Amino acid sequence: MTCILCAARGRTTETDGHCCTKCRTRLDQSLGDILRLAAEAAAYIPPTSAGTSRPTPGSRPPMTLDGLDPELQLVQLLPGDPSSAVTILEALESWERVIREDRHLLAFGPATAYRLTLIAKTGPVTNAGYLTGTVNFLRAHIGWITTEPTFGLEDFAGHVHACVRALRRFDSDRQVTGTVIACPTVTDRGDCGYRLRYDDLGDLVTCPRCKASRDAATLATIAMSDGRQVWLDPEAAAKHLGVDERTLRRRAMRGEITRAHGRYLITASLTSHVASVTMT
Repeated sequence: MTCILCAARGRTTETDGHCCTKCRTRLDQSLGDILRLAAEAAAYIPPTSAGTSRPTPGSRPPMTLDGLDPELQLVQLLPGDPSSAVTILEALESWERVIREDRHLLAFGPATAYRLTLIAKTGPVTNAGYLTGTVNFLRAHIGWITTEPTFGLEDFAGHVHACVRALRRFDSDRQVTGTVIACPTVTDRGDCGYRLRYDDLGDLVTCPRCKASRDAATLATIAMSDGRQVWLDPEAAAKHLGVDERTLRRRAMRGEITRAHGRYLITASLTSHVASVTMT
């Protein structure tokens, strides 16, 4: 059996179920990232109307007032379809409803009512409290989510990662600003060329202009085949160059490969050079 989440990103990973350990861990960490990033956004104090700013955590640039309600950020359940946009809270609560129904647990309404009584004991009830309760519920059931063959794991993972992407701009520790690649789709008027941005090779990227959807790993491969340069994470860079990650690190230390913020700069000339060295 192979991992269906790896397969969705063009990879083949053998596993004893339908989700490998790495993807299960990544999914759980992404749920945790939602709460972390939402907390960072809520902690941000925007500039006052007088034009002055209060002290803010870290050295982040000014952000809009939507940081005060990060759980109300919109995500598209169907990439490229604006009509499918719902808030992060609604997206995640819909999955809690599904899981409660499939596992014959206490219905969503009574369960959240009880949850509210617990939240009220520690302070005012806010949307952030709703988000925390739902995310904690999903993380508690991550084992079932990633092993139950009838559960819509691919859709669930896609929605979770979409929520993380929507909140990622509030990350004060984030150093990498993402990668921009021109859309390679060939249209009646020639190459689309719209500048597409991705943060992770597992992202599904939909072009707003031509509506074509590809995973970021495919975009990176196309870009390199056209002689362009891209930044890849260690796993993707090692796989593309046909070496292991230890060899990749050694070559970076020797200055043969450019490395920054945990990513490697891969070019067509570098790929050819590594291939020739490997063959000899």
